[in-house]
Amino acid sequence: RAAAAPPAEPLQLLRPFHCLRDLNIRPTIASGARRTVGTLEAHANGFRFALKGSAEKTDILYSQVKHAVFEPCGRNGSLVLLHLHLRAPFMLGKKLTADIQFCTEVGPQVDDLSQRRAGSAYDPDEIMAEQNERIMKEKVNRWFQDFCKKVSEIPTCPLDFDIPFKDAAFTGVPNKSQIHLAFGAQVLCGLQEWPPLVVSLDEVDIVVFERASMMLREFDMVFVMKDYDEPPLRITTIPKSSFDMVRSHLAERKMVWYSSSMNLHWAAVMKQINSDHDAFVEAGGWDAWFVGAGADSDTGSGSSDFSGASEEEFSDDHVAEEDGSDFSIAEDDDDDGGGDVDDDEEGLDWEELERQAEKADRKRERSRSRDGGARAAAGGGRPKRSRR
Repeated sequence: RAAAAPPAEPLQLLRPFHCLRDLNIRPTIASGARRTVGTLEAHANGFRFALKGSAEKTDILYSQVKHAVFEPCGRNGSLVLLHLHLRAPFMLGKKLTADIQFCTEVGPQVDDLSQRRAGSAYDPDEIMAEQNERIMKEKVNRWFQDFCKKVSEIPTCPLDFDIPFKDAAFTGVPNKSQIHLAFGAQVLCGLQEWPPLVVSLDEVDIVVFERASMMLREFDMVFVMKDYDEPPLRITTIPKSSFDMVRSHLAERKMVWYSSSMNLHWAAVMKQINSDHDAFVEAGGWDAWFVGAGADSDTGSGSSDFSGASEEEFSDDHVAEEDGSDFSIAEDDDDDGGGDVDDDEEGLDWEELERQAEKADRKRERSRSRDGGARAAAGGGRPKRSRR
C-alpha cells in the first residue's frame, strides 16, 4: 500500500498536542476500504492523521491548506466535519485530491424503513432517542469547535476556520445530485456529500443568474473565475425562493452579478473572450454581453423581470390573473343575460303565460268536442255510397 507523498518540509511535532480521535478520513487511504479511521493531530506547522491499528501516517502542512472549513452537524446532515481545501492536489494513498475531510457520524445517515415500528408520536422511547441524539450532536460539535479554536491559537498556525452561515444555505445541483450548499465568510461550500464543492469567492470574477424568469420556479447560477482559462462552474436547479438571499449575500461582498433569461454556452463564450482579451475589454467587458441592447441574441438578454419573489407570491400572481380572466368573462355573460331579462320584463310574466296556455288548451278541447257532436248528428261521418 502506497503511503502519502511526503510534504516539502518535515512536520514539527508538539508535545503535548491537540487531537481528535476516531475520525474518518475522506477520501479513504486504504484501497477498497469503505472507511479509514484514525486520529487527527495538530502540531506546530501542520496536521498529522495516524491510522488506527497501523503505523501509516499522513502529514498535511498548514502552508498547503487554502481553506479550512468547520461544519457542525445540523438539520441538513448527520456529519460533523473539518474540511481542508488544498492549494494544489495532494497524493493521498493512491489518489490525487485537492480536498481532504475528517468527519464523524452522529446518528444514522440512512433510515431502514423495514425496521421502523408503527407507534405513536408520543412514544417515550422515540422521544428519549431523539433527545439523546440531539445531546450527542451538541457534544460532538463542541469537541470539534474546541479543537478548531485550539489549532487557531497555535502561534505558528495561520489558519482561520470558516463556518458556513445557517441563514445563507440553499440547495442546488453542481454535479449530478442535489446537495445542500451554504455561503461562508470566504467560500461557497457543499461538504456533506462526496465529492465536495468548495468555491473560493475571492477568485470569482462575476456571477450570472441563468433562467431568471418569473415563469420558472428554479434558476441556475454560474461562477466565472478571474482566471478565464478555468471553466465556469454552474449550479442548477436552485429554488427561486433563495434568489433574494443569494443576491443579498453577493451584494454584501460587493460581487458583480448579471441576469440572463436563458442558459449560455460557456465553452464558446470563454473561447471567444480568450481569443482576444483586448477586444473584450474595449467592447465594455461583460456589460457588452449582458447589459442593454448590445447583448448578443445568442447569449440571452441581460435584463430580467425576475425579482426573486417567493413561491407564494408567484402562485398568488398566477391565481389572480386566472381569476381576473374568469371574472371578465363572467361580466360579459352577465351583460348578455341582462338584456334577456329586460325583454322578459317588457312582456308577460310566467303566471300570465300559464293562464294563456291553459285557456288555449280548453279552447282546443271545446272545438274538438263540437266537431265530434256535429258529425254524430249528421248520421255519423261520411255518407255511404249506393250500390248499383
